[in-house]
Amino acid sequence: MLSLLLLCSAAFAGETATCGTSPAVDAQAQALHRHAARAVAKAANAAPTTRFADDVLYVDADQETVPFDDPADLEGMSLYFARRDDATFAVTRQPLFYDEDTGPLAISFGRGETSKVLPLTGFAFPFAGEAHTQLTLSVARGIHFEERIWIPNAAFDALDLMTQDVRLIAPLLDYVTSAGGRPEIYVKQTSGAVTITWRSQPGGHATYDIQAVLYASGDMRFAYKEVRNFNWGGVVVMTGRDEWKNDRTVVATLDDQTGELSPALGEARAMADLKELEISRIAGTSMLEFRFRLAAAIDRTTLPAGSSYLVFIGDSVNRIELVVHPDRLSYRLPQLGERPALAHIEGDEVVLTVTEELLAPPSNRGGTMRIWAHTNVGNVPADFITADVDFGTATAPFETDFSALTSVETARPLLETYRLGTVNVHGVWSRLKEEFGYRDDDIDAVAIYTSFLSDIIHSPYGAFATLSNCGADGVSQFATKSQPRTAMLMHMNSLMAFTSDDQLQILLHELGHRWLYYFRIMENGQPASTPNPKGYHPAQFVHTPAAFPVKGPSDSSVMGGAAFKHVGSGIYQSPAVSPFGFAWHELYLMGLAAAEEIQPWYYLTGTTLGDEYYPPSNVTVNANQVDVVPQQLIAAMGPRDPAYGKSQTNFRVLFVVLERPWSPANAALTARRTGFEQMFRTATGNRGTVSTSLSVAPPSAEFWSTATGATVTFEDNSTHVPLAWQWSFGDGQTSNARNPQHIYAAPGNYRVTLTVINGKGSASITKMVTVSGGRPRRRAAGRG
Repeated sequence: MLSLLLLCSAAFAGETATCGTSPAVDAQAQALHRHAARAVAKAANAAPTTRFADDVLYVDADQETVPFDDPADLEGMSLYFARRDDATFAVTRQPLFYDEDTGPLAISFGRGETSKVLPLTGFAFPFAGEAHTQLTLSVARGIHFEERIWIPNAAFDALDLMTQDVRLIAPLLDYVTSAGGRPEIYVKQTSGAVTITWRSQPGGHATYDIQAVLYASGDMRFAYKEVRNFNWGGVVVMTGRDEWKNDRTVVATLDDQTGELSPALGEARAMADLKELEISRIAGTSMLEFRFRLAAAIDRTTLPAGSSYLVFIGDSVNRIELVVHPDRLSYRLPQLGERPALAHIEGDEVVLTVTEELLAPPSNRGGTMRIWAHTNVGNVPADFITADVDFGTATAPFETDFSALTSVETARPLLETYRLGTVNVHGVWSRLKEEFGYRDDDIDAVAIYTSFLSDIIHSPYGAFATLSNCGADGVSQFATKSQPRTAMLMHMNSLMAFTSDDQLQILLHELGHRWLYYFRIMENGQPASTPNPKGYHPAQFVHTPAAFPVKGPSDSSVMGGAAFKHVGSGIYQSPAVSPFGFAWHELYLMGLAAAEEIQPWYYLTGTTLGDEYYPPSNVTVNANQVDVVPQQLIAAMGPRDPAYGKSQTNFRVLFVVLERPWSPANAALTARRTGFEQMFRTATGNRGTVSTSLSVAPPSAEFWSTATGATVTFEDNSTHVPLAWQWSFGDGQTSNARNPQHIYAAPGNYRVTLTVINGKGSASITKMVTVSGGRPRRRAAGRG
């Protein structure tokens, strides 16, 4: 049986992925939600946009629930690039012109191949001030030039491209390991043009048939005959001439406010002494540059690791930060993660770049905003500058919207990038709470799927869960009985991402993070995380036999480790890894076993086994066994409260599918839900159950009303979580809002009926509502 490490493979990206549950991922999910919440204006008393069927909630994928979603919209058009000089093109959008005579298949990339040279036989192609007699075609659908071959190895956006000093042409650029990669390339050459056609190989997720014609004059035509299910990549024409970047408008120069720094900062003091912050707008676009000028050049060999340079723009939601390590730079936008190409060090200057589109409103609207710039030596605050800055507004587009283009002429790079949406799990949960009244106290977890690919396929993991409070002490650093419970939100990837058994195993794993793996044990008088050194999963060297096997006697914990066999003096063997259960100590933390039931378990030392997940199947190791007893767990964490016998045993998990409004999903998830319920019962020895029903009982209808003249405000007070509302106001008008407001045309008594519906049934109630005033009648034309 494959381990979850392999089961979580990013099926479309072709990469091995893992579970992403961690405080870092949780923090990024929260930052994304803060960003998205600002960008969405919500109508009051609107009818729910979420629908339900088969005990599954179907939520609209919009800018609140899936921000940054921007699929390619090029199909059926051509783009013509007329060369004006070495750096300038005039671009027009035209009806599709596609040469069906594509020539023969010239290039089909094999495994490991990323580029192949194409000699030009009829002419030399003029581009960026040189005449080129050969091109390099890449697996990323790029046309590159001899001395400057750059092929993206990860998902990118326009700002990433702007930071590259390369010559590059691509009608739809991709990255090396992309799900839409490995094109078949057809080439036709004449004395006046070379026609290059890229077609997707059969069986891929994305389908495309696109073409670039390079003319002897230096003009170009891109044609998009077919572009289906393609949600990332970009149109690129870059000459590598970056004089345009020198067109800087300085919007503010902020001087040091604190003077000399404390000598306690040591030799790093001058490297954190912020003398000036210069903020510039580049070429009139939304591209902003923040330039820290320091008292001394940065020496990364002496600057303490983790030292940082950061800017808050408006507030903490808009935070950009460069963290300096001896061997690398880590530049982060909290809502988007690592963006290393967007920052660099120039001697005594640190340069951070961002576009206003990547910031949360109101910062992308220009105008005056508060700026805070900070430096830190290690984790110690060092220097700061703060001021109100008028950013003005962009006068030129950063990207070119080719599908809406008529014509444009520019010497800047011509770019438009497309990107997969980023699932905002907190936004999904907020939507469900707002529309239906679900509460954190009633729901343990929300399993969120997409009916399309999202940006998780570009990440190193296949699913993740947010940190949550299960409402118990003695379980984890994130849980406590004294604070309100919070639901755990699980990003479960695309509906198509995993096979049926894998889906159930991954569900069991992510639900396990409701309680696991955040504990410590007492060793040598100190709390230690030896069995889970990375903090969120057991290590490969931990003995985690399943208390109640699901698949067979060699089952081990779904969270990690293995059911090792002691086969000789100091010799241990892991069987074929079958992670489908929970170990006894895990059941204790879940509240499904007593401390005295915890069976002996141990970890191994002296091995080369890894710090997370599962060991290879059938591996034999020489090791020392270190036993762990329940008292070590209790000594470090305190006793579990509520204890077994008084703790929760039935857990509610909602199933949610995000769907695009123009492409409704009708996923048959009954087998997945019921299979998950059965697997959890088996894995817990029938001590625990999971309910995936949307409702616990049929609704009971009730409402209140408040009349102010002709206006009546209705408030639904039905119980058992209604999922749909049908109001009849007694005057022929209706509404599907949860708490509508209605204006009556005349005073009187009206019979108002509310019908509420959920996954278990429906109920109605009728009440008489008295209206004392009416809507003013419009005076007839021509009457006095």
